[in-house]
Amino acid sequence: MPIQICNFHTDGLGCFQPVEIRFGFCSSCRKQYCVDHAVKTSHGCSEVVRHIGTLIRNERRQTTANMVYWNTLLGVPMRSRAQQGHNTKGLTCHIRGLEGFNPSAPQTPAQRSARDTIFDDNNIGLESPYGFVFIDFSDGYTITARILLFSTDDRLPKAMEEFADKVELGTLRFFQDLQLLGKRVVPQVLAVGYGDERDDPNSNIDFSYMLFYTLPGVPPGSFLWSGTFGKQRERMFSQIAEFFVELEKHPMERMGSIIWDSPPGSQNPSCLLTSFGSYATFNGPETSLGPYEHAQVALADFFRHQKYQLKTKENGVDRVDNYLILLWKEAKLPALLESMPSGGRGPFYLRRALDSALTIGVDKEEVDIAFILDWRFSSFMPKEFAFSSLSFMWPADYAQGNNVMTNDECYFATCFENMGRQDLSNIVRNGRRYQRIFNDFFLHHWPTNPADMRSSFNALRRDFDSNDTEGFDQWKEKMLVEHWGDKGLQTIIVQELLAH
Repeated sequence: MPIQICNFHTDGLGCFQPVEIRFGFCSSCRKQYCVDHAVKTSHGCSEVVRHIGTLIRNERRQTTANMVYWNTLLGVPMRSRAQQGHNTKGLTCHIRGLEGFNPSAPQTPAQRSARDTIFDDNNIGLESPYGFVFIDFSDGYTITARILLFSTDDRLPKAMEEFADKVELGTLRFFQDLQLLGKRVVPQVLAVGYGDERDDPNSNIDFSYMLFYTLPGVPPGSFLWSGTFGKQRERMFSQIAEFFVELEKHPMERMGSIIWDSPPGSQNPSCLLTSFGSYATFNGPETSLGPYEHAQVALADFFRHQKYQLKTKENGVDRVDNYLILLWKEAKLPALLESMPSGGRGPFYLRRALDSALTIGVDKEEVDIAFILDWRFSSFMPKEFAFSSLSFMWPADYAQGNNVMTNDECYFATCFENMGRQDLSNIVRNGRRYQRIFNDFFLHHWPTNPADMRSSFNALRRDFDSNDTEGFDQWKEKMLVEHWGDKGLQTIIVQELLAH
């Protein structure tokens, strides 16, 4: 079942094709379209923004445009503090940088500029879908609010957004139960909302948010990771390695994500291991793949899911090439499992999906990690991937097919060796193939650049066989001959021929 259906209507008739998951969103009319109607000439918009950075910046401006949302949001931390037993009588709060702002009054150019750039000053990267603001109370107390800048109505089904937030909340509760919060690397949640308030006639909030107790350390975005060198950088890498070793003590027996929810028939929320909470694994508006007891079953199911999306045009770019790549991956699955020390069996370990360095808050004086934000989509994965190097350590041209270890990755491996953990060091040094296979579980879309897609896949082929120097086009010709009888491949080829 498709995640969403195309929003195109003409003469009272609708289109029933699935929304294209990679570029189906039009930021001009803020609707979702299938592969045929996503182009601007097909649905009537004068401009369709394709570049994800431009898209997110447009969405950021849209969220800040109506500040009455924020006035409503300010009531949430106030109620949360009251529920925590704080005396809120006479207490006031405001969003830092917007002191004295009145959304119903005429705004000066300076006020409009402060409003429109508030996320640019406090976000975790100019192309991040999240914005961070700091809510200051009159008694000196501060709360950090993370806001999902994409509107839940326009981007994804409400159930998917809620599930993704429940995964993050479940992961944070998991840490809390293990008392890992005391290690100052995971922020404690104060309140969470999934955008449900939009159904409340007394509220105008239509975005999901999460409130954190503010921890010591530099806020996201104001610490530039690239500005740390030498001993400072080594210190942070060592602390990340220590955190990995701590995570290793708390595995699960199945692959999947943790949510914070009430079991059937119970009113008491708890941490539950359930299906994957990333967009790439949703196979319907309210269902997702998993959980799994073996990586072989998980990957086989995931590859089938991706092939189905290609056949139905839910994934509509380079369909023949991507389908052939999936056939190759299916054939290589036994070799992949054989190369894994775990054999693809459990236990499984937590892997943070959104592991940008800019989500790590740092005590600037001591250069100690103060907190790590953004645990959405996190999942329990095979050890060979869970403890491989983080994406900000990878080569800058990783997407273009570079498999060479960076200096950061080499030092990260050395950190484990210094701790007497040669096994984890080996995972870092030999983890590239697992990254190129398992990281797809976290991706909402594949590379839209055909050159990057081919280069990345060629790098994966070389990792399995260093003598495989055949070009992509030559490889494709052989695969077409070998798999010509595949019904799914035939369907896609016929559809592509008819479309042209």
